Amino acid sequence: MKRIWNWLITRQKGQSLVIVAIGMVALLSVAGLVVDVGNAYALQRKVRNAVDASALAAAREMARQGATSNANVLSAARRFASLNYIAEPDLEVWYADIDGNPLQPVNNDGFSPPTEVDGTEVASVLVQGRGSVSTYLAHLVGVHSFRSSESSVGRILCGACSAGGDGEGLFPAAISAASFASSDGKPVMGMEYTFWGDHAAPGNFGWLSWDGSANIPTLVANINDLTRSGRRSVGDLIPSCPGASASPSVRSALQARLNTHVTLPVYDQVTGEGAHASYRVVGFVRVLLTSFRLTGPDRDKYIRAQFTDWTLPSGEGGCADMGVCVVKLRPPMTERRSITGVVSIWLPRLNEGVVPSNEHRPVDVVNVMDISGSMSYRWGPGSEVKLATAKRVLTEFNGYLLPDEGDRVGLATFPRVTSGSWYTLLCGSSWKNTYY
Repeated sequence: MKRIWNWLITRQKGQSLVIVAIGMVALLSVAGLVVDVGNAYALQRKVRNAVDASALAAAREMARQGATSNANVLSAARRFASLNYIAEPDLEVWYADIDGNPLQPVNNDGFSPPTEVDGTEVASVLVQGRGSVSTYLAHLVGVHSFRSSESSVGRILCGACSAGGDGEGLFPAAISAASFASSDGKPVMGMEYTFWGDHAAPGNFGWLSWDGSANIPTLVANINDLTRSGRRSVGDLIPSCPGASASPSVRSALQARLNTHVTLPVYDQVTGEGAHASYRVVGFVRVLLTSFRLTGPDRDKYIRAQFTDWTLPSGEGGCADMGVCVVKLRPPMTERRSITGVVSIWLPRLNEGVVPSNEHRPVDVVNVMDISGSMSYRWGPGSEVKLATAKRVLTEFNGYLLPDEGDRVGLATFPRVTSGSWYTLLCGSSWKNTYY
């Protein structure tokens, strides 16, 4: 009996060793799988950040216009890619059109960046990057590395406040910005929208009159010939053209425009009523007209259109003009991408000669300061708070101004969220009825 008992004990010890061995293999396999998958995701994020930073840096350099060269654009792209651990052989840099389609490689020479290639405007820089990481568990089945390829487009947006003109025109209808409220204020690519349902201007259905003429023949002419609109800008007040929505001639002209692309002004405010109504422009969109109904009760009247793009130049960068360009990634940033846009100086080209002068010319300066939570972080060798650094730099800069000789300075902080036409200043107690 004792001999059998000893045999059982010995046998159980052997089984434990086998179970432990199998468990160890399983645990190591899971650990190896976790490491491989984690490395693959980390690689993708690293390459994405690298091409984003590279594209922004290259576009910012290109925005310097005649003050830079192809070699500088290429160097900027390579430098920021290398800072994110993407080697030069794994990087390709192209000049691209407004939609990011490659036009020609960025050469390493001293020539100025081209403004167009084969008749197509150069509006962005396309960066394509690659990276790889070695595997652990997958190595056992012949997969020795994972590779990731990403691309990013750094786009220069200058004068993004106007549309129409130069042989192109606007469709004589206004779209309420509230139409896009369900999608966070921005239209969704490919989505169909029903416009003019809000009747923001009593007595008018949304038609526009470029010259203030409120009659059917003028409206029909504006629909048939879009170039009559001329160039319109954000902030313009465009007169309405009331009482013409159900006219047979208007319906006939609109029918001929179906299934064609047109550019429409977007408005946020209406002043006046009927023939005295005006729409305040806040942007422009490119749409495909799909259907309409202009007869029947007011609530049943509509025009439907499919959003295809912000009009050229895009509204993504805001209203940058007067020598300042906004450099942004395209498509626009999302919360999953960690690189933000930058503002670049596009040096104005003077048509007249410049002569030295000892006379002081007054200037108006607006300082823009980020006061978000990240500005409380410390940085640099002295571990100074970012906000303290920004204050010190702005104070030193403003010290060079001469207020006694007419210089003026203002300060704008962001983020700051408000709505409506009433707001209060942080430095005062009264409310102001002015947009800012």
